[in-house]
Amino acid sequence: MSEGNSQSQSKEGYIGPLRRRYEPIRNDVDATLQSSGINPHESAFRKARKAFSRKIFGKEEESGTDPMTGIPNRKGLERIFATEMSLAQRMGVESVNFEIDLDDLKNLNDTKGHEAGDKLIMDFVEAVRTSIRGSDAFARVGGDEFRMVLFGTNIENAGLKWDEIKTKLAEKQINASAGIAKIDYNNYQESI
Repeated sequence: MSEGNSQSQSKEGYIGPLRRRYEPIRNDVDATLQSSGINPHESAFRKARKAFSRKIFGKEEESGTDPMTGIPNRKGLERIFATEMSLAQRMGVESVNFEIDLDDLKNLNDTKGHEAGDKLIMDFVEAVRTSIRGSDAFARVGGDEFRMVLFGTNIENAGLKWDEIKTKLAEKQINASAGIAKIDYNNYQESI
């Protein structure tokens, strides 16, 4: 803390120095850490990252968005299905579900660190996002698990779309596996 001087007038009319105490501005990281019972001075960056991730993830989970990728999470996907599935069913068009798994993400995290794993996930998301239509759904439903739904697409065209995505992934040296199934609108869970 530092102190500053300025002139002040007392009740008796005396003008003299006034001592002020300046408190350092506490940032959100320290406040969050201290409210969580964490010493902000030991591994502050690492603990702050975890604390904020938990705080942000909770809000993002409620909002339906995956905090790291910005794409819908499982809850967000359910919201998309509520409208898009019924619309596709009313229109009488086929839709296809993809269950996608990134290959060797755990191994990458263990050997090169989580930053490398995070980059792999972000590169994967970018490749898929730029390959599908805005009317399709793409969500992160687990750590390395993603779901993609192509509304108004038959199984043959979905296979061609997956080949296109795999070509983009190969350019980025990303391996992913997918299960593809036609959606039964009367029993979506069975399609998964």
